[in-house]
Amino acid sequence: MIFASPVFLFVFFPAVLLIYRLIPAKARPYFLLLSSLFFYFWGEPVYVLLMIAAILITWASALGISALKEKKKDKAALAVLTLGILLILSSLIYFKYFEFLLTTLKDLFHTRWRIKSIIMPIGISFYTFQAMSYLWDVHRCSVRVIRNPCKLGAYISMFPQLIAGPIVRASDITGNLDCPQMSLESTWHGLIRFIRGLGKKVILANSLAAVIENNAILPTDECSAGLLWLITLCYAFQIYFDFSGYSDMAIGMGEILGFRFPENFRFPYSATSVRDFWRRWHITLSSWLRDYVYIPLGGNRKGTFRTYLNLLLVFLICGFWHGASWNFVLWGLWYGLWMILERIPPVQKMLNKIPKPITWFFTMVIVLLGWVLFRNLKPDETIMFLRGMFGGNSYITCTAVSILSPKLIIILIACIFFASPLAEKLLGLLERSKGTAVIAVRSLLALAVLAVCIILLMSNTYNPFIYFRF
Repeated sequence: MIFASPVFLFVFFPAVLLIYRLIPAKARPYFLLLSSLFFYFWGEPVYVLLMIAAILITWASALGISALKEKKKDKAALAVLTLGILLILSSLIYFKYFEFLLTTLKDLFHTRWRIKSIIMPIGISFYTFQAMSYLWDVHRCSVRVIRNPCKLGAYISMFPQLIAGPIVRASDITGNLDCPQMSLESTWHGLIRFIRGLGKKVILANSLAAVIENNAILPTDECSAGLLWLITLCYAFQIYFDFSGYSDMAIGMGEILGFRFPENFRFPYSATSVRDFWRRWHITLSSWLRDYVYIPLGGNRKGTFRTYLNLLLVFLICGFWHGASWNFVLWGLWYGLWMILERIPPVQKMLNKIPKPITWFFTMVIVLLGWVLFRNLKPDETIMFLRGMFGGNSYITCTAVSILSPKLIIILIACIFFASPLAEKLLGLLERSKGTAVIAVRSLLALAVLAVCIILLMSNTYNPFIYFRF
């Protein structure tokens, strides 16, 4: 079950919201757990047991860590932390990386192994990271232990952010977890945020996904450079509005249910450096890797070489987190090397002197080339695609004009606008404005977006979701 589906929009979420609203506040975490498990069971009937096991392991490990820390048995607490994390991480490693490891070994040693495909549970990367961060936080006493297993289960399995994030830490929601409170204002504000995210996903991302899908059969070695850059631009906007749209929907539903989830995007395509891009893109993952990988490795406290090595390791993990494939490893290396380059003092001085529009342009070129690596293309196809982007194709039969329809032009203009801070400023101004007329206009706009989304979904419009596989 995905958010942008009739079953979720017309049946599941309205029913959950109605019951959630009617029951006492103290009962809401328990109902939220049941709803989240049913939501996951709908798509993963067997793997819901895996999630329940992860919840129980996390709960028992956290209690053990807390009890040992109170008795000043730090070494024993560290041992329990390590064991708990290894147990939780083992399922992620098996389902996400074991097949890749066997395939790599098979290709490396030219064996005749028959490797069965392993189906990865949806959302396992997200709830695994949340469980691990909770154990780490309990160990360093930065969050109180959740003694009730049902309330901990509600945090780990919470359906709004289960499939695609944002990655929520226990400290973000523990204040409301015991007794979630709802108000008409937060419900209305959350509903508007949800509709905004739905519009991003259904109207913008799906339209671009259809363009990319329809042109996937084009012969890359006969495409013009302009066409290949245009396809890459469409993919860049598709993945942004696809993922940020789901994050907006999750944040909106969280607010409706009485929780505040962290922001996950802050206009990444307005970044003026690679470092700035990663402060704006998938913020909860970036901050998670910073706090639980980069800083424990030593961060920038152990000299220049260690700083560069730590950055490279973090982005390798970031790439590998997205998927068990060499293209993701290359994507992580790509950003790791650029992050290192931007930290070299002479380069830093040079970048500070260059006008921001120029650094923005070069940052976007780096990002777009990164998306070529990110797409699930075979190595030879990736090389051919990159070569064509820089004019390496001599025999050209397909140009940008062949796919640049009036509809696509309108969609791209809308994408440029809604991916810029200007859109947020205008929407913020509209939200802060008072008066009956402004509220009416805002409500009508939201209803119009919702109506268009429903029409598109009911007409069986192409409705993929890129981050399902992560």
